[in-house]
Amino acid sequence: GVIVKALVMQMLNVPWQTLSGTEEYFRERPLSALTQQKLEPKDLNRAVLGRCLADIADFGGENLYLNCAKQVIDSLNIKVTEAHIDSTSFHYDGESYKQADSPIELKLGYSRDHRPELKQAITLMLADGQSRIPFYSKNVSGNVNDNRSFNDLILFAWSSIKEQFQALDYLVGDSSLCTADNFNSAKANNMHLVTRLPDKTKVAKDIFANNKIEDMTPVFEDDEESPLGKWCGTTTIGDETVHLLLVANPKLKTKKAATVTGHAEKELADVTAKIKKLSTKPCKCKADALKCITEIMDKCKLVTISNIQYEEIIKNVTRGRPKAGVTPETKVNAVKVTATVSIDEAKVAQKIEEEILYIIATNDLNRKWTMAELLSIYKRQSVIERCWRCCKNPKFFVDAIYLNKPSRIDALLWLMSLALLVYAGIEYKVRKTMADNGLT
Repeated sequence: GVIVKALVMQMLNVPWQTLSGTEEYFRERPLSALTQQKLEPKDLNRAVLGRCLADIADFGGENLYLNCAKQVIDSLNIKVTEAHIDSTSFHYDGESYKQADSPIELKLGYSRDHRPELKQAITLMLADGQSRIPFYSKNVSGNVNDNRSFNDLILFAWSSIKEQFQALDYLVGDSSLCTADNFNSAKANNMHLVTRLPDKTKVAKDIFANNKIEDMTPVFEDDEESPLGKWCGTTTIGDETVHLLLVANPKLKTKKAATVTGHAEKELADVTAKIKKLSTKPCKCKADALKCITEIMDKCKLVTISNIQYEEIIKNVTRGRPKAGVTPETKVNAVKVTATVSIDEAKVAQKIEEEILYIIATNDLNRKWTMAELLSIYKRQSVIERCWRCCKNPKFFVDAIYLNKPSRIDALLWLMSLALLVYAGIEYKVRKTMADNGLT
């Protein structure tokens, strides 16, 4: 525990320094006073820190973190009623090896760090919506997607979490949480979910098509800049019936317009390059050319292709100069394709309108929800994003992992999560004290 305390101090205070420099870091600091133990910097050498990580891994980071978080939550007199779930990835530059007793494997997968060529580990976390304190953390292998890891949490971890935080009632997440398996598992565990309905589902598309912003009312009645909302009845996800709330945020229109326009310009450049390639590297026949054009058009979302021209390149069947007075036999040797590619302004405008719309779903049918209550609990999902911003700060230097054993990497990521827990606990205590004393 003393070693962990020293490591957390270092992680929260020193930018750009890896934990391999712990002994050096504490040479100029009052280590005994800070840890309240008779320690010298040499007692925090790499061998000691390695054994510490091994001990953490042997105990199990998931249960250890839950126990620590419970003590923090209780000491601050916080009542946890809603858990916001999300995950992030940490890439690894080295070559790890398989370890039979490790809960994680470093593997290739979807990279949030935009480093798909590197192996990674994924950290799954729950945070309290009111206090912003992360109270559950688990590391999973780098190739596990959110749908699976969220479902595993509901099936295998929720009972333990609920045992520690008995007032916990809602699990809140983005569209990755909105799957039939998750709702079925939630039903089996008497859980309430609040999540976002994926925009690509048929139900969402029908709601977007059949509802106009003019028919929606302010969610927060006393706020002039309030988002707009409208109840859209119920639907079934898995075996669960869910309430649906359509939300529009006109304030985001300028921002979304810039984003969608950027996507349209990128698509314009990509499609133009593909059409140009059909001209410089022609197809063998018109059937192939038609197939290529059809495939390109099917993938177009914000651009349109017009004025398509097929130019046949004719070649003599036999080689050499034809005899005088003899018309040589010819064949189509290749087909060039030219076309005009342009941004479809109507599709862009429609996409912008859709981008400011989203649908919130919940399986809590007994509560008499107001639009403000349901939207507020969903919008607090940003608390988990704040946790990741802290961990992803380059000064935290967590992505510089100089370890080989997956179990020790798992323990190091646990240590990062613990440092975040300490940080969030201090922040909550400072803000509450300031509020109690009328300070800003």
